[in-house]
Amino acid sequence: MKLAMSVLVCFILYTVSTIKAGPGGHQVKIKSCTDIKSNKPLNVKRISRFIHQKTPIAAIMFITNRNIMICVDPKLEWVQLAIKTINSRKTSRRRPKN
Repeated sequence: MKLAMSVLVCFILYTVSTIKAGPGGHQVKIKSCTDIKSNKPLNVKRISRFIHQKTPIAAIMFITNRNIMICVDPKLEWVQLAIKTINSRKTSRRRPKN
């Protein structure tokens, strides 16, 4: 009985801690950056999007194509370049074809 209850509680906590991300139904765990995880440049082709975070620390959270979240320092030069590259991908998709 205790095992079944423990499994049920774990399942409920897992379900509550995830969200559906769009029509594809991908699940992404909600996280925040509490410290900088990486200073090493990432391959921009593998980054699908990013999130600006101001608290508890200033950070950029890059989310890869496989929904892996990596926290980086927003002041680093390669991070700024990666953000510009990702933003240019978004705007080039929105432009109407003539």
